[in-house]
Amino acid sequence: MASTQNGGGQASSKGQLALSWRDTQKKPNGCAVTGFISPPKHPVVYVKFGYPPERMAEVKNHDCAFRALKAIPPDQTRGILIPEIYHTFESGDRFFIYCEGHQAAHVDTSTPRAKSPAPLVVVAFGIFLFKNDTSWCEYSSVDELERHLNKVPRSTSATRFSPIADTDIALRDKTAPTVRLERELCLYYSDFFPGNFIFTDAGDLCLIDFDQAGFLPPSFMSYALAESRWSPGLWIKDILGLPEHNLYAMKNIAYWFAVGI
Repeated sequence: MASTQNGGGQASSKGQLALSWRDTQKKPNGCAVTGFISPPKHPVVYVKFGYPPERMAEVKNHDCAFRALKAIPPDQTRGILIPEIYHTFESGDRFFIYCEGHQAAHVDTSTPRAKSPAPLVVVAFGIFLFKNDTSWCEYSSVDELERHLNKVPRSTSATRFSPIADTDIALRDKTAPTVRLERELCLYYSDFFPGNFIFTDAGDLCLIDFDQAGFLPPSFMSYALAESRWSPGLWIKDILGLPEHNLYAMKNIAYWFAVGI
C-alpha cells in the first residue's frame, strides 16, 4: 500500500492515516474524504471508509448493485462497471471496504439509466415518502415493504384534539387506498457528486460510491418525479412511461408518515 508522511515525519500507510482520523476530514472543496485508491498510479484497490453503520449499509447496496449488473447479459451492460468488493473489516470506529481499483481518466456527473435487476433485498433508504426522508427499518422483501406502507394510514399513532369529546382522539383512515407495488426492482442513485463517477482509460463508466443508492419498485421513481419540486420531473415521468396506479395511495401514505409516525 502506498505510503505517506505524517506530521512527525514518520512514514505511515494511507490506511493507518485513515485509522488515526477521529473527525471527518475535508477536501479543499469542503467534501468529506471517504476513500482513496492504492497504489495511486496503478491502482489495485479502492478503499472506502467511514463510520460502521453508514459503511455497512453501503456494503449491502454496493453488493446488490454488483450482483444485479453481473446478472444482466454483457451486451446490455457494455461500458458500465461496478467494482467488486474484495474485503471488509472494522477497526476502532472505522469500517473499511476494499474494492476493485480502476484508474480514472476523468470524472463526470452523467450516468446511464440503470437496468432493472431481479428482486433483491430492499434495504433502508432515504426518500421523501418517509418521515425525515428515511425508512425506519430495513425491509427483507417487497412484500414486507408493501404491508408496512398499507398499514400506516390504518394504524397511525397520530391524534387530534376533539372539543366534543374533550380529549385527544386517534386518527385512522380505514378507507385508505391500497398500494400494490411491483416486484421487479430498479436501481436508484441519488448522490451525483462528480467524484462518484469515474471514467477509465478504456472509456468505461465506473460507479464507486453507493452510500445513497438501493433498489426500489418503479412506483417509487414515479412518486419521486411526480412530487419533485423540479419542474421537468413530471415530463420525465411521462416520457419514461412509469406506473401511476400507486401515486394517489403513496401521496396519502406520505401524509400519514408526516403527521403520525
